[in-house]
Amino acid sequence: DGLADLRTVSLSGCSSLLSPAVRKAWERAPNLESLDVSHCHRLTDEALSGLSSATLTALRLSYCPKVTDSSVCAIARACPRLRRLDVAGCSTIGDKACKVIAARLRTSLTQLDLSFLDGVSDDGVELIATHCTHLQSLSLEQNGQITDRTLHTLVDRCGTVLRDLNLAFCHNLGETSVLKVYTSCKLRNLNVTQCRGVSMQARFFLMASSRGKQ
Repeated sequence: DGLADLRTVSLSGCSSLLSPAVRKAWERAPNLESLDVSHCHRLTDEALSGLSSATLTALRLSYCPKVTDSSVCAIARACPRLRRLDVAGCSTIGDKACKVIAARLRTSLTQLDLSFLDGVSDDGVELIATHCTHLQSLSLEQNGQITDRTLHTLVDRCGTVLRDLNLAFCHNLGETSVLKVYTSCKLRNLNVTQCRGVSMQARFFLMASSRGKQ
């Protein structure tokens, strides 16, 4: 079977992708390491139900509006080596998925994108920050429920490993907490674009300091 040799698959933007065929393909590709099905608007939980892999390390599900917590939870349980996970813009995903990600990917996860997810709160991020001890990159762009509590947790739990943090358009963050996370964590990149609680003066300071680190 030719699919047994597949390591990387990108189907990003394939709007005609249908569940039965996709599910059959996953089942026949046991050695898959990287999968990109972002912007596949017809992709459903049914399509992903066959995705179980001991080899998968990278998965992009961003902007698949029919994919729910159920799929993400099942994937976290079935793919223990997953290091990079992108579920940005999957509008129904929330703290339930974060709980399972934190429990099942605690030693493997290094990059996580939870941008544009109104269902993700401080509770969900706190679980991930507490248990995913190798997390290096986290994106929370335009998450309306994220507050200073998340930043305090990141400082306490991820300060020594976190390198890249995207907080753009997170309007419930205070300037003091943003500066604290920058000075306490060993960040290479911190994005606070259009964060209403962060003054222009503070943004210029962060931009100048970031250039100095590079």
